[in-house]
Amino acid sequence: MTSLVWIQNEQRLSDNPLFWKVRNDSCILPVYVIDPRKWENNRLGLSRMSALKTRFLADSLQNLKLKLSQLGSDLHIVEGFPEEVLPALAETHQLRRMVYTAGHCSEERSVQNKVIQNLNHIGIEAVAEGEHTLIADRSLPFPIKALPDIFTKFRHSVERETTPPAELPVPTSFPNLPKGYAPQSWPGFEASKIQLEEHQQVLFKGGEDRAMERLRYYTTESRLLSTYKETRNGLLGSDFSSHLSPWMAHGNVSARTIYWQIKAYEAQYGANDSTYWLIFELLWRDFFHFTARKHGDDIFKPEGFNQTYRKLGRKPQRDFWQWTRGETVDPFVNANMIELACTGFMSNRGRQNVASYLIHDLGIDWTAGAAYFESQLIDYDVHSNWCNWAYLAGVGNDPRGLRKFDTRRQAQQYDASGEYTRYWTQHRIGA
Repeated sequence: MTSLVWIQNEQRLSDNPLFWKVRNDSCILPVYVIDPRKWENNRLGLSRMSALKTRFLADSLQNLKLKLSQLGSDLHIVEGFPEEVLPALAETHQLRRMVYTAGHCSEERSVQNKVIQNLNHIGIEAVAEGEHTLIADRSLPFPIKALPDIFTKFRHSVERETTPPAELPVPTSFPNLPKGYAPQSWPGFEASKIQLEEHQQVLFKGGEDRAMERLRYYTTESRLLSTYKETRNGLLGSDFSSHLSPWMAHGNVSARTIYWQIKAYEAQYGANDSTYWLIFELLWRDFFHFTARKHGDDIFKPEGFNQTYRKLGRKPQRDFWQWTRGETVDPFVNANMIELACTGFMSNRGRQNVASYLIHDLGIDWTAGAAYFESQLIDYDVHSNWCNWAYLAGVGNDPRGLRKFDTRRQAQQYDASGEYTRYWTQHRIGA
């Protein structure tokens, strides 16, 4: 068997079902396609991939390319439309099948369907392999259409009736590259050549090596995991939470690798509420993934999918753009928004507050906030981002219907000294 391996958000060697699937093939060609549609402007007129997001992706791909080259393989990085590029590569190199991980939101499905259709026209098979969740969908105790819309019900059923699959090892050797293929790089997509804006700063570098360094640091090296539940609402610095989400979003590390690392940590140092709480957060991630699959494009609509409460906001106006630049009348909101613009990251506590402020204090359509986050967050995950925003807007999974945060009280509770607010509000991000 000869295979094209379509890399998307599986930018790693460890626990990668795609590489495990093709480990015994006679030859493989791993490919990442830089689809220009991902950099198109969204309805706000903002690129869907900020410079910081693009730089993280470039770092991630270069790291995977290096790791593959050390095993005698390569990552072919090419610009174009996947439905055109992938069939052409498969035909040129006489590859008999394409292996990929299926996406389940409409944009991802649309591209994948075009790729599969064009492959079928030239007699090449497409095989979907693996998933991005901790729990395999085939082992869920209910079909996707019967997924509970309340997280607690989902969690109790999953914890009682399922166990995450074991990690897949890295193959000890990789199949050959296709005969006549010359390893190459695409000079237009190197992290060092991606120009950042003046206010932007790189706090996270993409790649599996960096992801595993962070995972080791947060667990066995520092043992910060043992206090995660107590510190997870922190705001300043990097040690208050795992900060693994950027690498998870790009598939530099899998949820299963993190889960089994936690279990190994518990065996060595003991389990407590904090070690469990990080698993709890992984289950929230799964829940939103499956929710997006159940409700489809309704997760992107202002009215959402919750039939019990609907509060439609107004279109973005001047105060929306002031919110994006951290120029509102609320210093705590401003600090969080400036941090996002400067680093591409924001704490979970910050995200809840700025989203609530946009929706409930400014009265703006929540989907505008979700679209802005999509353009800026280096840990952007379509399922978690949109379902979290819908949750806070009262049109998603939240059974309470309305979740409004008192941002001034939150600042007093989580930034009592004002250190975080002072640190970020001294920055300016321009017009």
